[in-house]
Amino acid sequence: MKCSVLLVWLLVSLPCVAQEGYRHITIKNGLSQGSINTIFKDSRGFIWLASQAGLNRYDGSNIKVYQFIDDDSTTIGGGDLRGVVEDANGDLWIGSGDCLNRFNRKSNNFTRFYSNNSRRSTITTVFYANKDEIWYINEEEGIMALNYKSFHKRKIWKDFIYKADYLSGKVKKDPIRPIVWILLPTGVVGLNYQTKEEILISPKILPNKSDITSFELDAKGNVWGVSGSQLWKYSVLSKKIKSFKLPNLRGISPTTYDIKESFDTQKLVISGNYGLVVFDLLQERIGRYYTHQLNNARSLSNWEISTAILDDQQILWANPDPVGIDVILPQHFQINTFDSNPCDFGEFNGASIRGITEDQEHNLWVGSIDEGIWYIKMNPNRTGMVEEPISLQKFTTKDGLPDHDVNDILIDANGIVWVATFLGMAYFDKQKKKFIPVLNHADPNNYVNANYVREICQYKDNQILLSTMSGLFLLKDKHISAFSRDKEPGSGSLYYDASAQRLYVGWREKGLAVYSTKTEKPVLLPQLFLQGFNVMECYRQPNSDILWISSNKGLIKFDVKKLQVLRVFTDKSGLINNVVYAIMPFKNSLWLSTNKGVAQFDLTHEKFKAITQEEFREYNRNASLKASNGTIYFGSTHGLTYFNPLITPSRNSLINIYLTDMSVNDKPLSVEKGHIGEQDKIVLNYEENTITLSYVGIDYSNQISNTYFVQLEGFDKSWMNVGSQQSIRYTHLPYGEYKFKIKVKNLDNEGFPVKELVIVIKSPFWRTIPFYLASVLLLIFCGYIGTTYWVNRKLLVQQHELETILKTQESERKRLAQDLHDDLGGSLSILRGRLSNEGVSHEMIQLVNQAIQDLRLISWNLLPPDLMKDGLVAALENAVERIQKSSDIKFTFIHFGKEKQLPEKSRIHIYRIVLEVFNNILKHSKAHEATMQLIFHEQMIYLSIEDNGIGINEESSSWGIGFKNIQTRVDNLQAQWHIDTSNLGTTFILEIPYE
Repeated sequence: MKCSVLLVWLLVSLPCVAQEGYRHITIKNGLSQGSINTIFKDSRGFIWLASQAGLNRYDGSNIKVYQFIDDDSTTIGGGDLRGVVEDANGDLWIGSGDCLNRFNRKSNNFTRFYSNNSRRSTITTVFYANKDEIWYINEEEGIMALNYKSFHKRKIWKDFIYKADYLSGKVKKDPIRPIVWILLPTGVVGLNYQTKEEILISPKILPNKSDITSFELDAKGNVWGVSGSQLWKYSVLSKKIKSFKLPNLRGISPTTYDIKESFDTQKLVISGNYGLVVFDLLQERIGRYYTHQLNNARSLSNWEISTAILDDQQILWANPDPVGIDVILPQHFQINTFDSNPCDFGEFNGASIRGITEDQEHNLWVGSIDEGIWYIKMNPNRTGMVEEPISLQKFTTKDGLPDHDVNDILIDANGIVWVATFLGMAYFDKQKKKFIPVLNHADPNNYVNANYVREICQYKDNQILLSTMSGLFLLKDKHISAFSRDKEPGSGSLYYDASAQRLYVGWREKGLAVYSTKTEKPVLLPQLFLQGFNVMECYRQPNSDILWISSNKGLIKFDVKKLQVLRVFTDKSGLINNVVYAIMPFKNSLWLSTNKGVAQFDLTHEKFKAITQEEFREYNRNASLKASNGTIYFGSTHGLTYFNPLITPSRNSLINIYLTDMSVNDKPLSVEKGHIGEQDKIVLNYEENTITLSYVGIDYSNQISNTYFVQLEGFDKSWMNVGSQQSIRYTHLPYGEYKFKIKVKNLDNEGFPVKELVIVIKSPFWRTIPFYLASVLLLIFCGYIGTTYWVNRKLLVQQHELETILKTQESERKRLAQDLHDDLGGSLSILRGRLSNEGVSHEMIQLVNQAIQDLRLISWNLLPPDLMKDGLVAALENAVERIQKSSDIKFTFIHFGKEKQLPEKSRIHIYRIVLEVFNNILKHSKAHEATMQLIFHEQMIYLSIEDNGIGINEESSSWGIGFKNIQTRVDNLQAQWHIDTSNLGTTFILEIPYE
């Protein structure tokens, strides 16, 4: 077809049975470099990535990079990092181009070990660790063992000298025998360090006589290697070799870069310039292989895989050199995007999808807004786990479509593809390979509206029902006629229940209309159901009277026999979003597309199941399909997605909860106290009372779906849900002992064991027992003098107190008078202008100028400078500090969330409200402690102030004045507030929306 674009690209079919999830980590995510020498997973669950540009630690969401700094001996050595092992203490040992390095886990820094006193650089590779020693090899010392407890060295092979031009890093410790194996130009050499014997596996004894490029030892002590396209196994006992043919995945001469045994010792991971091959050691056959596919995010980033590991969670970690890291998750539920033209990647997935159907050849027809229709030819042998398109063809108005804007697609009983557009209907002519328009002339007075077809559905007698802006119409034999003229709905969704002979029509924005079609002429039932709802789609549950309805106000359970709504499921019921578009049944679940991602509904328990989604897309109506192979498709506002409902969404993949960082008084925790992640208890001085704690739940599958809960026991009364936030700050903590606790819950509210850290803030010296004893003695000594002095000064003190009261009253009167004159500034300015024009004396004008200047000074005094300069949090912190210094009540202020810039008026109102509440606490509460919390949410600010006083009397005159002051400011903020008070204390809560 001249006006169509035919694009064909090669996709290699993966032999793995289950759908696997792919993630790609690059320098954009924080990696120091895309070329990785070693991938290592430690006992805490971290992934360590060694490169020339530093050592990277990855926890599933964040990357921390440790790099060489020349003038800091506590940083890692320079040059290429080669090999990572972990000792019995949990410390890591890393080889580098300079030296041997130990990562001190508890202090979060490094110690360098040079091979000589001159600290001359020696290329070092670490390859083995046990409960006492780590083994390494370098070009100066050869193969060495270092006792990391006594720091005594011993030479494993005295006569062997390692040369830098050997293939670096290809050295292994035999798991059974006293042998070190190393790859040399002559082959794989085994060095028995007890008998001094050598074993040589030369290319000459191999089936293809090719050079050996990589090798590995399995848990049984067998040597595995690759020569050309042959994988071979060498038995040390029998001295026999068995070979296996590797698949030619790329079609070029293969080169293998690395072989690694899996953590469970049941597989080999083989990486090279052909991608990845996973070899099953139990069955001795190729299990799976992974390739690079152009513009396919569900494949390797490129062909050149330098190294890879298969960890204890069966997650593959691979380095597509020099891109970064590919993470391949096993049996992973994933909502996939549908990749399109590799020459124009954004064309298809940028479109707003409307209308999806599958033809008899199992190929897809996909409609869109503005872009017309795509015909996607699929691989007929696809498994349903990974969709495999082999060609893409686009149809527009040049190919016969009435319009580029498509609303719906349907294939009738004769296999004809019908398309509903904004400007009429069309069908696809297979012989002419183009669309033929079929326009609606049944309503000539509303021709435009009658051809604006919103939805189509299969009706009885092989007819197609059309829902248009002008009402309902029937299409049969390529001719359109009126359906009914009974003041039917203008437009909306359609669902025909053939068994009950009923038609359900979603009347847009008005409700659900129901027709009985048992007679020749359809009868519209008088009652309009679900008034005010925008009905999107319907699904009749088999063998029941239940009709499930999607709408803009949730998922609706409707009884078709009683014609009544049984229940409406909304976000309060666990629905991810109330705007539900499509309903797709699968086994005992309903899969729903919404305005915020995909939801799963369990029909047995009538309960929503949370699922992992890396992106919460906005979906469209008339854009869903369950294909013949079981794949479910949903069309969104920016592309087509699909998933396999057979795969159960993974739930608890959390490995560990780890404290990653701590700052004290806004400075990093000192090295002397140790790294926070390796401590059970931290002791701080009295003045170190502002702390920030950072933490992470190490999770490589569902990090986005985990929710964090924290509690500082001894301060927080209950657990706080902080969502996905991975840090929290506490300010001005009183001295004492606290227990900081973190827990993580996943999608199903399954929790991981709680992580705890004891935090002790020492009491000040004036709160210690020696100080109390000294104070008592001093009081006894001064008692007599004090009593005498008090008697003599009593009259003077009373007189002074009276003067203070008078001064205070005068000061309050003055402040009140100033507040009453706040709006005199403008009047004084006008007065000054008039006096100047009327020739009044200079002295009089000077008096007016002085009055204006005084008013400006009053305004400055009433507006705290720090509130305007530093923001609300800083102003409140300063206020707490000032009150704390002048009161016996222990005030504490905590806040979390990123402070958003508020309008000046809002900041002043919040500040004055806080001062009003503080004033009430100070004057009337008789409290010993008071706590203020300020939380910056995405949509609002949450403020709470609570004390442990005697409560407040709401009928008192002072309370009445305070209530009016606060109410006025709350009204200005358009906020909500309430007070809970009892004889155990008072809690003030304020919820302020952002303007």
